[in-house]
Amino acid sequence: MDQIYSLFPLDNRLSIQIITPKILYQILERGVGKLIYPSEQNKFFIGAFGGFPQVSGIKFEVNPLLEPYDYEKNLGGKRVQSIKIFDATVKTEKLLSRDDDKTKIAFIFNDYALYEFPSIKDIEIAFKGDYLYNIVSDYISNLTYENGGEFFYSGFNDRIIIQREFFKDSVFDSELILKDDTGKLNMVSVYVSIDASEEKLYQSDENAKIIFQNLPSSGHIIRVRYGDKTQEIYINNEIGMKNNTVEFSDKFLSDISNVSNLIGQIPYDITKELENLIRFSRYSYDNLSEEQKSKILNYKKLQDAEERLRIINGEAEPNNIISQIRSNRAFLTITAVLVFILGIIVIYIFKIKRYKNI
Repeated sequence: MDQIYSLFPLDNRLSIQIITPKILYQILERGVGKLIYPSEQNKFFIGAFGGFPQVSGIKFEVNPLLEPYDYEKNLGGKRVQSIKIFDATVKTEKLLSRDDDKTKIAFIFNDYALYEFPSIKDIEIAFKGDYLYNIVSDYISNLTYENGGEFFYSGFNDRIIIQREFFKDSVFDSELILKDDTGKLNMVSVYVSIDASEEKLYQSDENAKIIFQNLPSSGHIIRVRYGDKTQEIYINNEIGMKNNTVEFSDKFLSDISNVSNLIGQIPYDITKELENLIRFSRYSYDNLSEEQKSKILNYKKLQDAEERLRIINGEAEPNNIISQIRSNRAFLTITAVLVFILGIIVIYIFKIKRYKNI
């Protein structure tokens, strides 16, 4: 949960617009317009930038060698070769036409991004749902439950296909360095799974390295288990991430840090929508040992947030005037405005008296 709230620090909500295949092609063209194709001189894909589209429910194919999207005119682009939409009812893929401006598609995104895309910013939002951090946490919980308590999500279902002549049939070697709180882990045994394959036993060398040879070109998720600790890392030779470091931190200290960071994510302005975050912060704190609890320096913030939440839910009455003011943002705003006006009046009267005295 700490990682989820770090990834979604803003209150963006799931939203739906009704668009057409023609608009969807424009959106994806804009997302891949800055992608620079590898060459003998440039060994990696670069230029993906923050707008690169990560999708579900569709599959699209891109040729980065073709004409890119024109960001000044907000149009054009011929890189997106095809878009196929999944039909879950019959488990098939339907090819969408670039010129189809009639077929209606429910486009699910976050509300902030819907205002950013030139081709859709003026289209009415048909529906707003829950906050993204709640949706993601529920999704992970459901997948974990379905897998008997272990979370796994495969990222290798070819939703985004980039034509890769330069990398075709190529392989690469990768090095992982193992560390924990004491430093490098030399000559230790670990269990490794690559892309959810069966675990295999490896041993780090005198430099704490594990070397993987002849990995297929593209991205890979590597899970490393050392004792009772497990870490996952990502490598991808096509974007220059052939090597990585796996760090196994001490659980006693990491639990303290995680809970402290989780409480730190709670805003001071408490609303009903923050209930999941507050309740999970309490759950996480209660599962610490007494020694760990004594090291949570921002625990008072959690207590204050819980008190505010009880008042919002009607489970408690404000016990003082400060609590009443803090629980009513409208009242607080009006009070601030009245104080400001009163200050202006006092200054005006003071200046009038001073002028008369002169």
